[in-house]
Amino acid sequence: MKKILLALLFIGSSLFGAFGESGSQVEIDEIKLKVELIKDDKTIITILDGTKYLKLNGSSSSATSIGQALSGVKPAVGTYTHVRWTPMGFRIKVKFIDNGTTYYSTNTTVPEDDTTSWQFSTTETDYASTIITQGAVTHTVTVKFPTNLLVTADKAVNLFYVSKFTGDVQYSTGKATMADQTWVSNTMEAFGFITNTPAKIAQFDLVYNNSGTEYKNKISLLFDENNNILGSHSSEGTSGAGRALSGGFIKELNTTNTGYTLTTDGEGFPQVISFDFNVSNCSNYSNLTVDRWQSSNSNMTGGTLTTTGNVTCSDITISE
Repeated sequence: MKKILLALLFIGSSLFGAFGESGSQVEIDEIKLKVELIKDDKTIITILDGTKYLKLNGSSSSATSIGQALSGVKPAVGTYTHVRWTPMGFRIKVKFIDNGTTYYSTNTTVPEDDTTSWQFSTTETDYASTIITQGAVTHTVTVKFPTNLLVTADKAVNLFYVSKFTGDVQYSTGKATMADQTWVSNTMEAFGFITNTPAKIAQFDLVYNNSGTEYKNKISLLFDENNNILGSHSSEGTSGAGRALSGGFIKELNTTNTGYTLTTDGEGFPQVISFDFNVSNCSNYSNLTVDRWQSSNSNMTGGTLTTTGNVTCSDITISE
């Protein structure tokens, strides 16, 4: 199977609310990722076993990216309807600056649980990678392909891994001090696997306003050169603090007469996002609806959902 790592590094986003100051940097960003393909007969084929650290974004101590790790792998002949992936752990080396003080990650191991503080140091000689083991936050994501992946004996197969980062450094919020952070990383806007060559990405902010405070998700849509939808993603903001909708991964998307319907799994229940949008005339969306807000956030009642807004479209140019 021929694989391409497509790293789309765009600058700037109004979505995330907690950033390190100028000079903050994620030096190493790696993941152990298990990836499986699911056939139409429910057979599961593992194409990445999740035992090795792979480059997720930017610099890395690993020379191998997710796309490179998948290169040359061809699954068994058949029709594949879903892709499933499970993060098995992370390795991150990061420094972030707040109020003029630089905090360095250290050579420690912590679980991914949003409660265990990383052991940051203000001494540069302590600067090292922190290992984050699979924990309560990590879960398996199963996504339905908008178009099935057909594998035959006589043709090569293209499966694209797509990621989009802003370049900003985000960290968890609501902590007593900056040294109490439970997660620091690059800001990710989109992540997923698609079955055809991407040619365009369209993005808009889903905005929920409550008493002057805006809660946002960034919705990303990927298209091929013929404007066929390939995949989508909904980013959650910084540790969910600023999100209007829970569930960072779109489980399924469907084309309607005028736009799209996206289904995400938030806190154990499906959430459906519907909106009208024409990628061939990329300017705005309309008639946005969301069937249910995240249940654990009391701020998600009594506010106003923005039902129309601007869409930004960018062409994607890649080399194989």
